[in-house]
Amino acid sequence: NPKDLAKGILLLSKNPKLVSKIAENGYKLYISRFTPKMIAKKIIDDVSILVSKQKIKGAIKYAAS
Repeated sequence: NPKDLAKGILLLSKNPKLVSKIAENGYKLYISRFTPKMIAKKIIDDVSILVSKQKIKGAIKYAAS
C-alpha cells in the first residue's frame, strides 16, 4: 500500500532513534543467523538430510527387488 509506505518513511525521517534501533536489531539478527559457522551448520544439516533420504530410497529399492 503506497500510503502506508509513505507514512512509514515519514515516521522514520522524523525519528532517528527508531532508525538506529531498527538498524541495531537488524544487525543482531544478521550476526545470529548468518555467521560462517551458522551457514556451515545449515549446509551440513541439509546435506545430512539429503543423504539420509537417499539411503532410505536405496533401501526401499533394494527391498523391492
